[in-house]
Formats: sequence, C-alpha cells, structure tokens
Amino acid sequence: MPDDPRDPTIDALRVLSLAAVVTGHWLVTGFATGGPGARVTSPLTVSTALWPLTWFLQTLGPLFFAAGFAAARRGRRPAGPRHRLLPVALVAVAVAWAAGGTLVHLALSPLWFAAVLLVLSRARPALDRSPWWLLVPAAALALLDLAGADDPVSTAARAVLAWSVPYGLGVAHARGRLPRPAAPVLAVAGTALVLGLVGTGPASAVGVPGRPGSPLNPPGAVAVGLAVAQVGLFLLLRPALRRPAAVLAPSTRYCLPVYLLHLPVLCVFAALGVPGVVGDVAADGWWAARCAVLPALALTLLLACRCLPRGRGVGFRAWAGSSRG
Repeated sequence: MPDDPRDPTIDALRVLSLAAVVTGHWLVTGFATGGPGARVTSPLTVSTALWPLTWFLQTLGPLFFAAGFAAARRGRRPAGPRHRLLPVALVAVAVAWAAGGTLVHLALSPLWFAAVLLVLSRARPALDRSPWWLLVPAAALALLDLAGADDPVSTAARAVLAWSVPYGLGVAHARGRLPRPAAPVLAVAGTALVLGLVGTGPASAVGVPGRPGSPLNPPGAVAVGLAVAQVGLFLLLRPALRRPAAVLAPSTRYCLPVYLLHLPVLCVFAALGVPGVVGDVAADGWWAARCAVLPALALTLLLACRCLPRGRGVGFRAWAGSSRG
C-alpha cells in the first residue's frame, strides 16, 4: 500500500468521465410532450451525423475503473449500518420503478450503476488477483453475446460481467499489477475490438428510438473493448494529467449526487414543460434551444447537490468520494 493513498489523477478521471455521461444524457434525451406522460425521444433519430460523437461520451468504463482503484486503496472495512441497508433501498427503488411512469423510469435509471457496483464490491476479493483473471468474465460475456440471450437475468449478468473488467483493471492498477507497457497494449487492443465488432461506420453508442438496441445496452464485448481502450488511453496520458488533476480532484466529492440527480433534474424540467427540454427534436431550432437550457439544468443540479446533507454517502464512497484510504 502506498504512503499516500490518494491519487488526484484517478479523482480527475472520475470527474471528467462523469461530466461526459451527464453531458451525453442531457444532449440526447428529448421529450415529445410535457407533464407526467412525457414521451422520451432523441435528436439522434434525425441527427445521424452526430452518432460517432456518442462514443466519446460513453465513459462508464473509466468510472468503474476509478471505482475499482479506490476500492482497492481503501481496503477491507466492516460494513456500516448504512451499507447494510443499501440492498433494501435498491429493492425499494426497483419497486418504485416498476410502478412508475415514463419520467419515473428515466429518473431512477442511473441507479443500475449502484446495483452493479454493489455486486462488484462484494466480488472484489475474486477480482483482486492477476489481471489475467479478467479474461474469465470477458469470455463468459462473449458466450452470452454469441447465444444472443436478452432475458432480464442475462441482461443483469451482462452488466456485471462487462463492467467487472474495467473495475478489475482499476484494482490491478492500484496494486501495481499493470506495468507501463500495458497502457499501449490496452489502448490498441480495445480499439481494435471495438472497430472489429462495430465497424468504422457511423454507429451510435447509445440507443436510438425506432432502431435496434445500442451496442452498449445491454453491454457486451463492444462495451468491454471500449472500456479497455479508454483505460489504456488514460494510463498513457496520466503523466500529463497530474497538473490539471490538482484542480479537478477536489470536486470529486460531488460525483455521486451529480450522477444520481442529473436525470431527475431533467425529468422535472420535462414535467414542467420547459422549452428546450420539451419540443420537436426534428425542428430546426431544437439544438439551439437545448444548448440554451443547459446552464439552467446545471445550476439546478448544483443547487440540488448543495442542499443534500454532507457525509460519507451510503456505502459508495469508493466511487463517489476520493481515492483516499
């Protein structure tokens, strides 16, 4: 274990990755009508030229990598009462999701991350081995891809298997098990896998209404390839990130509330029928209207986060907090 368990570059990676996720959701999620019955749509149905951009905003892999790194640095700790209550809270959220409407489903959708992270935190001892062990979940995921299974159990298994790879890479990196030559190998191998499975055409990384599901939902081999490539790129650029990381790292304490609240804030705007959030995504001025409302969304999200009680979270300090022990 290093003398200084905090790594500002990992904190900065978490902040930048989350910013990409929030920006992506706010840009490509449209609503056809206002009120509780709002229908979710997407400007990507008409703006197909922007599909390649979605790959740069899909940064869940680095988020899981940062979570694995922080969990390994934190080490074993007894689960507090809040941590033990977390599975109960997730079940309650699942019931609310099943009983809710469109906006409720969208507002609660970020919590799948919490469920997968909870499973991976329990499985960390199994992942805390040689990085070669990560070939096991990758191979199992490839088999599910070949089988074409899309039932709820298979979808949940895909999520755990796919994101266990970047999470495990984060654990390995914290343990010093990723040598320097691993960075270019990961970047090249991950990019080759993505291009080989998707091709070089303008495929969208996110779901587009009216078209087949995205290559990342449910996550499959493409998701693993993208995550591996992003981790490799981060490791290559890490020396250059140390100075800007000092500026970004302190804001990592807001990561969890930002992640949990960014879609609920958008849904509140949709329920109120705010122009720029609700409207015809095929209209000429839709993008200008959406960009104009982004500052209001950001300000509302910031105020909502600052109104939350301060504390160490509900068992996800490994991701939401800094990478301190």
